[in-house]
Amino acid sequence: GGHHHGRAGHDGEGRWSPRIQLSPGMLLCVFVFANLLNYVDRGLVAGVLPTYCVSCGTTPQEECAAYRSCEWEASNATCGFNATVRPQFGIGGSFGISETEQGVLAGAFMGGYCVFSPVFAHLSSSHPPFQLMSAGLFAWVLSCALAATSPTYHSLLIARVVSGIGEASFQCLAPPFIDDSASTTQKGKWLAFFFMAAPVGQAMGYAFGGTLCSYLDSDRLGFAAWRAA
Repeated sequence: GGHHHGRAGHDGEGRWSPRIQLSPGMLLCVFVFANLLNYVDRGLVAGVLPTYCVSCGTTPQEECAAYRSCEWEASNATCGFNATVRPQFGIGGSFGISETEQGVLAGAFMGGYCVFSPVFAHLSSSHPPFQLMSAGLFAWVLSCALAATSPTYHSLLIARVVSGIGEASFQCLAPPFIDDSASTTQKGKWLAFFFMAAPVGQAMGYAFGGTLCSYLDSDRLGFAAWRAA
């Protein structure tokens, strides 16, 4: 029988079935959007890590003094970066972590991604791929909630490792679906749209995180602005 895309129907026993079948184009949009959010989440962390002096050489002494990571150099009247001082704002400021710990946190998602990529690829031969992708997305949403409420650096680090599970599910399972659904002449374009979400999403996350933290007042919120991001 034919497929009725985008609508519910009846099952073989006459009961109403909520199952909805998407057209290949709509399926591509869902995959691209979910992949975009995954990479926005990846870039978000880098955008909210530290707050340092960003206008060294032109910052007045009074403004430079507001940044613990900056040091006024009287000899040439410039604001210099003090590498021995930890950041005051962002995730780095909340937990008082070093630059090394910030770097580990930014790349922590690779732990979950590298471990679960082959797991999802193996399970796809015996389990419905859409269920596997749903499990990966659930893990990603859970990681976002854990990251926003993490009381310590190590709990935040674990949350970021879990976030890699969601990305692994999509990177392993979505491209074959796109390849099967697209026509011969559209395969390259559709896959390009899917993988374009990686650099675009990461750039959006970096800009969004930094901008949001700049405009939100942590004192009024009652919690650090990076948690809202």
